[in-house]
Amino acid sequence: MKIAVFTSSYPRFPGDGTAPFIKSICENLVQLGHKVAVVAPYDPEVRQMKNGGVQIHRFRYIWPNRMHIMGHARALDADVRLRPLAFLLLPFFLLAAFIKLLNVTGQQGSQAIHVHWVVPNGLVAAWVAAWRNIPFILSLHGSDVFVAQSNPVFRSVARYVFRRAAGVTACSPELYQAALQLGAPPDTRLLPWGANPSQFTPVFRSLEARKMFAVDPEQLLIVALGRLVYKKGFGTLISAMPTIVENFPQARLLVGGEGPLRQQLSNQATALGITGQVTFAGSIPWDRVPELLASADVFVLPSQRDEYGNVDGLPTVLLEAMSSGVAVVASDIGGVRLVLENGRTGLIIPPGEPIALAQAVLTLVGDPDRRVAIGKAARQAVVERFNWESVAGEIVVLLELAISNKPRALRLGTIYRDEVLRILQKRPNFGRVLDVGCHDGYWLSTLTASTRIGIDPQPIAGAPGVDLVCAEGRHLPFVEGTFDHVYALDVIEHVADDQAFARSLIRMVAPGGRLFISTPALHIRLTPPILTRWISRQWGHTLRLGYTAEQLHELFAGELDVQVTSWNAPHYRFYYLTVRLLAEFSPGLAARLTRRLAHSDSRHPEGENGFYLLEGNRPASTDPTPPKR
Repeated sequence: MKIAVFTSSYPRFPGDGTAPFIKSICENLVQLGHKVAVVAPYDPEVRQMKNGGVQIHRFRYIWPNRMHIMGHARALDADVRLRPLAFLLLPFFLLAAFIKLLNVTGQQGSQAIHVHWVVPNGLVAAWVAAWRNIPFILSLHGSDVFVAQSNPVFRSVARYVFRRAAGVTACSPELYQAALQLGAPPDTRLLPWGANPSQFTPVFRSLEARKMFAVDPEQLLIVALGRLVYKKGFGTLISAMPTIVENFPQARLLVGGEGPLRQQLSNQATALGITGQVTFAGSIPWDRVPELLASADVFVLPSQRDEYGNVDGLPTVLLEAMSSGVAVVASDIGGVRLVLENGRTGLIIPPGEPIALAQAVLTLVGDPDRRVAIGKAARQAVVERFNWESVAGEIVVLLELAISNKPRALRLGTIYRDEVLRILQKRPNFGRVLDVGCHDGYWLSTLTASTRIGIDPQPIAGAPGVDLVCAEGRHLPFVEGTFDHVYALDVIEHVADDQAFARSLIRMVAPGGRLFISTPALHIRLTPPILTRWISRQWGHTLRLGYTAEQLHELFAGELDVQVTSWNAPHYRFYYLTVRLLAEFSPGLAARLTRRLAHSDSRHPEGENGFYLLEGNRPASTDPTPPKR
């Protein structure tokens, strides 16, 4: 499966602690045999690094480089509000992201998109998925839903994205409920994250790691990691430390991470008289985290809901600590209870309560045997269930389901051509009909002919009453003269060997039968004209834009009585982009407008900037000429 992943955060350099879980998911998808292309914004700290078989595509959206703050935990101020600059950069981010994701999905031939964070990323994924006619699934992480809940514009965007997503995952029950309130589909899945048990393992426990942070062997090392923001609850942990130190003077707390609250937390430790027992280690390279966690005696996750209502979903560092065989104490927030069994694989405490936190830590400190047993049980849970291979497997199931259940896309060209055929009374309603290049057979299914057969190199099943055959137009697997009506609507311009294609179509026409071809004119012009070639490439016209009337006549004249007429389509060409955009918001209205444009165009058929229609009739008294060998 070819998967495009769109995310606003992805590790930028070796050891970067920014969204390593997304990198883990992508690399495990590759290990499962899938091709993964990641689209992420540029960041000034991007460096070369190993990507585990994942293709990384970065995009710039502003100058100078230092203004790239969209993503990588830069857009939110202390994780509670968007920075003012983020609002100014948002339009540029959306445009650049759309162009890059559109290009990557085209180059990769993506079958589906996996997007992380509903706003703003989900909007870009929804647009590109609609353009490419591929499904997308969405993974929620917490801050995105918080932003959507607190802003009416983002709330509307989230609803728009949810309506179009083929699947949604949430990593905590709280996040799941919040997403449902915003309009997420009822089949949204609870999917807890994981850890890599081969990377986070007790074998990395060492005295060297403790010495690196000036922790003596006889001291009890308590570790907490995360961004220094309100929702991480480090203030509560520091408030609990005096009680812990009073009962166990050898206790030492190491806080790893950076953030806007570092000075405030340091001042808090000073005020409590515990500066000698608390170390703020700053940002710790992610590749050193396994060694640090394995060397800890207790890991604490003190997360809580901040005053604005923002809360963690399921911090992956909790699972990494469990995988490292460390006894953990965690606040009862987000998805903690999905992965932690209170009393067996860890201790769960009420969030924001220093006394309860201190008592839980002291319980583990005073009972080394229980501490070891809890650490072993926690690691076993990760090995058996909460690991990235299992998470990637769940995502694969969602993606495959999305692809198999992909609804039929609104194809404006098909609707327009069908209405043109109605106006010209060229829709076949009897006999045997062959549609070459039928795609999903939808147009055939609207006919009342007795036999309806569609040919396509990759037919999409689902249209009722249609027999679909996987074949190439140059080598049609039927006896000569089989069909009363042979159609190839906007197909020939995609075929490299158009002469062989034309001969193959002609051979299929029965005596008294008819061949009908439609194709863009060589000098087709869309509005605005400067985008004509770009739009034509999106239509798949990479070999040629179209034909002249003389070229078509030369290809098909001889055995058939051929007539080539123009269909200039001035209104369709002028309003195409407008209707295409309208289709994203109101498909039914776009379809009705497309049919009205066809009727308007019927009054202005002459011209060389639209399309050509070719009708070839085989005389009833003439047998089809045997194929040339």
